[in-house]
Amino acid sequence: MTHRQQLLAATQVHTRSGRCKVSTVFISYSHFDQAIAQRVYWRLQAYGIDAWLDEHGLRDGDALSHTLQARIAESETVVVIATANAVTSEWVSREVAFAEACDPPRRIVPFLIEAVQTEPQFRDHRGIDATDPHAVEGMVRRLADSVHDKTRPSLDIPVLSQCLQELARGAAAVAPLINGCLHGDGLARSDADGVSGAPFHTLDFALNALYDVAATHQLFAVASAAALLFSRTGAGSYT
Repeated sequence: MTHRQQLLAATQVHTRSGRCKVSTVFISYSHFDQAIAQRVYWRLQAYGIDAWLDEHGLRDGDALSHTLQARIAESETVVVIATANAVTSEWVSREVAFAEACDPPRRIVPFLIEAVQTEPQFRDHRGIDATDPHAVEGMVRRLADSVHDKTRPSLDIPVLSQCLQELARGAAAVAPLINGCLHGDGLARSDADGVSGAPFHTLDFALNALYDVAATHQLFAVASAAALLFSRTGAGSYT
């Protein structure tokens, strides 16, 4: 068995729905863009790609931790959440530089949330244009196609459902929306103001994922919530 085969075997994991997948993607991002990075991470997971996101503050000290270095080295692709914040992030620069210095260099894909493709970190790499905030879901599908070894699998609904539950536990602002649509009669009008105050990418992901996972009898509740919240925030156009 080659070193490459050993590495892939060592990094194989199983999704919560039982499908086998291999760790292939490292997501680099500024901490100011965590909501965007998280939605990309969750969607990639649901498309059968074992993306990795530093959610535990491993960026300590003046150099990349051994864990971060190992995660980048194990990945075939480094996806950079490309924003003005990322341009000025010392950590994003370090992660990109380490990926470029690997042997062989890791593929770097800027996921362009803002038009920063001419910046030094990104201009030599072919990116994916996600500058339209209403088209992010479609651009993540394109990203999944570009990093998957074979045909992108269908959306794994149990995995996406668990991502929604995780979001509901961690983001109080959208919990009434998620819980109401999945376990109740939809979004209560009394909760609409609070939900409308959620960050755009958090709310947009929640609405779109709810549409994907909802059972037939829940779709009206999701669509009603999306219509209300889109008129207030612009989120949920996918739904």
